[in-house]
Amino acid sequence: MIVISLPLPPSVNALYAGKGRRYKSKRYESWIIEARNALRMQKWTPYGEVPLSIHYRFGRPDKRVRDLLNLPKGIDDLLTSEGIIADDSWIHHAILEWANVQGAHIRINALQEAGSSL
Repeated sequence: MIVISLPLPPSVNALYAGKGRRYKSKRYESWIIEARNALRMQKWTPYGEVPLSIHYRFGRPDKRVRDLLNLPKGIDDLLTSEGIIADDSWIHHAILEWANVQGAHIRINALQEAGSSL
């Protein structure tokens, strides 16, 4: 099992900018730098190509209404680019919740079988 704490990612709606040709937004680029620095201060062992279960816990930074399902994409892409997971297609089970935490807390487990549950 891996447990990681990261800054709260931007919503999927704020990851990319541009019309026609899309590119990473400045906000997303800044978050990637901050999140990579946070990852480097934590211990983890990469998972290979195995089915995974991920539990995401997100803290609410303010009282604005937010869509919880728009938050994990940036994290999944970061976990892949940093080699923690082989690809986000290996996520076979996910739990997302608002919690009393700062930023985002992510727990990753390998599943015994592709169809198994926790």
